[in-house]
Amino acid sequence: MEDLDKAWNSLNSKAKKIADLIYEVGKKAPVRIITHIDADGLCAGGLISRALRRLKVPFHLSPVKFLSKDLISEIMSEKYGLFVYLDLGAGYLKEIQEVLGSEDKKKVLILDHHPPVKVIRKEPPLYVLNPFDDGINGSYEISGAGVAYLVYRHLVGGDDESVIMAITGALGDQQAGDNGFSGINSKYIELAKKLGFLEVKRDLRLFGGPDYPLVPALQRTYDLVLLGLFQEAKDAVNLLERLKIPLKIENRPTRLSDLTIDQKRELFNEIVKQIVSKGESGLSALTNLFGEVYLAVSEPVGSPARELNGLSTLLNACGRMGRPDLGIALAMGFRGSVLESALQTLSDYRKTLARALAQIMEDSGKITRKEEGVLFLLGGETIKDTMIGTITSIIAKSKFSREYLMVIGLTKSDAAIKISARLTDNGIRAGINLDHLMRKGCGRVGGIGGGHKHAAGGYIPEGEEENFIRAVLKCLNEAETLE
Repeated sequence: MEDLDKAWNSLNSKAKKIADLIYEVGKKAPVRIITHIDADGLCAGGLISRALRRLKVPFHLSPVKFLSKDLISEIMSEKYGLFVYLDLGAGYLKEIQEVLGSEDKKKVLILDHHPPVKVIRKEPPLYVLNPFDDGINGSYEISGAGVAYLVYRHLVGGDDESVIMAITGALGDQQAGDNGFSGINSKYIELAKKLGFLEVKRDLRLFGGPDYPLVPALQRTYDLVLLGLFQEAKDAVNLLERLKIPLKIENRPTRLSDLTIDQKRELFNEIVKQIVSKGESGLSALTNLFGEVYLAVSEPVGSPARELNGLSTLLNACGRMGRPDLGIALAMGFRGSVLESALQTLSDYRKTLARALAQIMEDSGKITRKEEGVLFLLGGETIKDTMIGTITSIIAKSKFSREYLMVIGLTKSDAAIKISARLTDNGIRAGINLDHLMRKGCGRVGGIGGGHKHAAGGYIPEGEEENFIRAVLKCLNEAETLE
């Protein structure tokens, strides 16, 4: 605990200097912000945007799918004095410094939780706020939104309800373990509870939380839809009627919180039976569908944004379906028509995702390729580049990949090939480090890669797919890819 407090104080000291720099520059000229399109990146972008809006500091924000040397050069050629990278940049410090080498008036801030590459940093003009520098593991102890919140709290002069977005970002990056959060994330949980912005309870993990209407909650619960359950409202209605659970109570839709303990138990057991009928294990269902539920107290009862896992799912869908603008707006606190559009985007996202997963599960070898303990997904132009990360995550956790060490997806992304890699339980037990593996594998074919120990990715030139596969299999036998 003493080490955690020390790291917290050190990170906040650095965050204050960065906040002061943002405000100092922002008083004179617009600030340029670049953030990632996943839920964590959108939370981070929403936090900094919300702070600058409150301070009346003009800014220009762009959510991006990835960074590359060419994109960095393009961004840095723009006529801004301050560039802020959120939830990305730690793996591109060398490239950013090379571009900055010819600039004498531009400054760059990297607010990221990914492992930073080892370079000699030149401060100024490059400023980095990264938990790894203070002994905090950014893979599970703090998210990109958590790093952004450190700066946010100094920009606005204290803690407020936006700490919820730091927690939502961490949930989006799946940083909560079986026993909840650790590290800086655990500090955010305690802070949010202390300030009265967060309630944590153990319950069924259904979309929207215990106070959301039960039928759409079943329809929109991520794990259930991906298994093909409750695709239509009538499927959920039939289940409730079979369990003799009323569809309405006091002229309003029934909520999970309306059910007795016995009714919840019956509902849970029936869901587990249906999951098992799909070939998944009951233990997996127990882990995914019951546990800690995080509720934003300031959101209205019944709002789909009240339960934070559901909110992170909404944000992720917005980013993956080409509507990161909706995700940023949600993270900034906008609701109404923004929330309605996000829900429609989520519906479209799940349909697209379900189709892609069905193709993989029914595949006869055109998409899947199995070599030396690795399951490769060859997406080509069939799987969207914004979907491949989610798909590899789902497959890596499913019965489909139990005999493998990892799942690696490759799919076309503009003029390059996007790589997304996830360890299975076998790979985690084997001690494989995907950050190292992707850096080496992508690098050997002229690309760039990196990420976290259990989840990483990168980009390689089009046409180098076969060489990349061979490089990965060779790297697996080298000691540096192990912890």
